[in-house]
Amino acid sequence: RRRRRPPLPAAGPPPQRRPRGGGTLRELGDGLWELAVTAANGSGRRYRRIRGNREDATAALAAFAVELGRPAATVDALVGGYLAHLQSAGRSPATLRRYRQLWRQWLAADLGALELASLTRTRLERTLRHMAAAGQSSSSIHQAAVVLSGSFAWADEHEQLRRNPALGLRLPDGTRLAPP
Repeated sequence: RRRRRPPLPAAGPPPQRRPRGGGTLRELGDGLWELAVTAANGSGRRYRRIRGNREDATAALAAFAVELGRPAATVDALVGGYLAHLQSAGRSPATLRRYRQLWRQWLAADLGALELASLTRTRLERTLRHMAAAGQSSSSIHQAAVVLSGSFAWADEHEQLRRNPALGLRLPDGTRLAPP
């Protein structure tokens, strides 16, 4: 009598890879993550360790890659890097929580997957008008604009952008956002 082999599990989609130069992360154990990025200037691989969950590690990896001269692939990666930068700079947890909430709930769906080069002030203003049409307060819309403006100013400092699309951004109430 021959034994029947159990059926093989169905093959799922292949694991997603980060874009070339985006770095790697691995969990060393109990919330400790090692980040690794090859510097853009050719000076070799750099490492950093952080504590947190996978989302924290992914955001910190994006910030680390930008610090080492690697371009952010999408607006989502850039904003994640910026928020990780704010966290390491000591921004209050309540502010970071609010910025992350605004990004996830209102901004990421419209802007997250876009490449930085394709981003325009018109696109940002349309996203903020969408928030206003959904009944968001002018304070929330202003905070969302601050997240965007700060992210792009940070990217400009790290030579990620040729131009900052948030400069001169007009809010739905007609006011212009002040430079960060």
